[in-house]
Amino acid sequence: MNDSPTATTTTSTATPRNPPLPEELYLQILSHLPLPTLWRTIHPASPLLARLAEDTLTRTPLFLSKLTVAHALDFGATLTFCFLRFASPQEEEEEEEEQGGACVHALFGACLVAPLGLYAPAVERWRELCTRGSGVAGLAWRVQWGYEGEVKVLWLKGARVAAEGRGVWVEWRGLLDLYFGREGVTGHVEQSSAAAGAAVAAAPA
Repeated sequence: MNDSPTATTTTSTATPRNPPLPEELYLQILSHLPLPTLWRTIHPASPLLARLAEDTLTRTPLFLSKLTVAHALDFGATLTFCFLRFASPQEEEEEEEEQGGACVHALFGACLVAPLGLYAPAVERWRELCTRGSGVAGLAWRVQWGYEGEVKVLWLKGARVAAEGRGVWVEWRGLLDLYFGREGVTGHVEQSSAAAGAAVAAAPA
């Protein structure tokens, strides 16, 4: 007879936790995702993934290269501005809007005018908008990602004219939140295309 205590073995049913991946590996993975997936799915998943998604965009500006903002003038011309680059830390500091070292604004420029026959009056109107007190505040913008992407008419918080009227500075996080349909976004106003068209038509010259 064996008087020694019976050994018992306890099997843990807990799921082992995988060790976190190096951030550089995350960034490499995220760099292969399309912009809509990166912003709609990855960015809101966690604070870590939000930061990594933003780092992916600022490290690879090509992600936003297909993003345009356009303003329709009341005489039939449209001014379209293409994404050029993110603001430098120095530019953010000059405006005293730097947020913890984060890049807040993106520059949209290289203005295209359509139809081309209205180029001269369109450029003149843009110059007038750049010099008036309110600048581009309160204007409706037609935002589109890619040639076949959905066009959304949005009022963009914090949009302002770049120096010498060479483009428009836009708060790019808010722009992406609005365009890609993030819920709970505040500080921006989105209207239907019909309502926005009426607002543009009623805007003072």
